[in-house]
Amino acid sequence: MAQRIDFQRWNRQHSLGVILLTVRNAVRVAKSFWPLLLPLWLRGEALPRYGVLAMMGVGVLLLGYTLMEHWRFTFRLRPGALHVKSGVFLRKRTVIPFDRIQAVQLSQGALQRILGLTGLTIDTAGTKGNELEFLALNWRDAEALRNAIAPGAHPTTVEEPESILQLDWRQLVRISLAQNHLRNGLIALSAPFALLSQVDGALEWFMDWVPWWLPLVATMLSFILWFPALVFAVLVGTFASFSVVFLKHFGLTLKAKSRQRFHVQAGLLRRFAFTIERSKIQTATWSDTPLSRWLGFESLLWSQARAGSAEPGREQRLTIPGVEGQQRRTLDELLFPGWRRDAPPVLRPVAALRWVRWIPWWVAAGIWQALTPFSVGNVIFGAGLVLWGGWVAHRYVASRMVRLSDSALASQRGWWKRTTTMTQFHQVQRVEVRQAFWHAHRGIAHLILHTAAGSIRLSFLPEREARSFADRILHAVETSSEPWM
Repeated sequence: MAQRIDFQRWNRQHSLGVILLTVRNAVRVAKSFWPLLLPLWLRGEALPRYGVLAMMGVGVLLLGYTLMEHWRFTFRLRPGALHVKSGVFLRKRTVIPFDRIQAVQLSQGALQRILGLTGLTIDTAGTKGNELEFLALNWRDAEALRNAIAPGAHPTTVEEPESILQLDWRQLVRISLAQNHLRNGLIALSAPFALLSQVDGALEWFMDWVPWWLPLVATMLSFILWFPALVFAVLVGTFASFSVVFLKHFGLTLKAKSRQRFHVQAGLLRRFAFTIERSKIQTATWSDTPLSRWLGFESLLWSQARAGSAEPGREQRLTIPGVEGQQRRTLDELLFPGWRRDAPPVLRPVAALRWVRWIPWWVAAGIWQALTPFSVGNVIFGAGLVLWGGWVAHRYVASRMVRLSDSALASQRGWWKRTTTMTQFHQVQRVEVRQAFWHAHRGIAHLILHTAAGSIRLSFLPEREARSFADRILHAVETSSEPWM
């Protein structure tokens, strides 16, 4: 049995981590140089002697750099903080206070599982990427380190973890069925061509490989082949959907520890375990589609703070699919105590938004009538566009609303894909009321609530109600003593 690490002393990662670091660095080098080598391979040309020697030299330098990188990466725990020394040519020392850690995640890729190792990443609100990443710890030491530094790792009272959600294979099948199979199929079929298009001459090589008569036959029979092609894309997308869902969410469990921390773990080939404190969750977004509603589940997206999170995609996110009704009520109670899903709406957009959403359909119908010959069928089609657009605009506006509790708000939007974004008052960092000059005389304003995980936009509100609501949020922020992160 391996001896446990003494975290009070300077330690290095597992010696087998050299293999992982070598693979990682080799992949990075390959990503930089593969566009130069792939055309030679496609044309069947061999690398000249000096090219082979250059690659061997790069390999030797890469191995030497990796050994130095592993040797010079050391870490230890001190009271209240994690200390790390790293760097080969430029040495740096990083100190991460425990109370600044947003989340700690354990992960195991295929090679890590073969070597019996695991990775550990630490997220803080002060970085755009991971603050720190360990590639090679054994699972027991990684769990011990996570328990020592995880946010909220030392609660005043110890409680047994409360199991909230556990997905089995039946639930994974339901989640897979609710995916967008056509979109996934088109992405899967177009990905090889997108890759080849990035390499000079690759598409020409592919077209030379395809028999000359095949594109001609496909063009002549396109009016017949479109439906089989669509069915084939859906079948490919269905296979892709099932594969992704099972690989990503297999064995997913969600537990609440001491009612202050959440622990999520999942994955088939690449396993991960994620721990986050409840107060670090800035927004929670529930989403569903007609098919997922019929199957009886929703998806939950947690967002936490990250530097530059005002820009889309910069915040740290975690998706939890397959949440059923009772499980959602439990999570709402843990995240937003006292929340009522049937609370009456307090803010709705003005009726003018219906016209804003309807006008493009009128324009589309006018363009259709101008570009097509006059006929009864074309007139009926144009009128159908207008009527359909009116119904869509009505549903769009009717679905947008804001609900409140004593300490939280929920912004709901969408009628096909319905989303509800929730946050607590004290986690709002800035409130902004915007108003274009052509909206001022109509008494219309847009309200934007900025959080550390992005913004919640409430558009086309009555100006008086928007400003009153902004004042209410600001008062709640100023009088709250809750930690915002």
